[in-house]
Amino acid sequence: MTLTMQEAVALAAVVDAAQRNARVGYLADNGDVVTGTVRSIGDERGNFLRNDEDIRHGYVRITLSSGFELFRPIGEVTAGIRETTFVIDYES
Repeated sequence: MTLTMQEAVALAAVVDAAQRNARVGYLADNGDVVTGTVRSIGDERGNFLRNDEDIRHGYVRITLSSGFELFRPIGEVTAGIRETTFVIDYES
């Protein structure tokens, strides 16, 4: 699978956000803005990735402002960053 420069930049932003526990906001399918905090990158159950796993197959764990935990595929998050529907360091 090819990784483009644009995808690499978005992926680096997600890794940085997880390391800093950054606040994020994204546009939900219904048009609402959902906010939360990036916690980690791992699998769909919250386990950390093994050192030999491809990060592009991981999930971003986000604690929503409502208190729920959300696990979004990293590909969806990086696509949202490129499409500007997912914002890191979101301030309302």
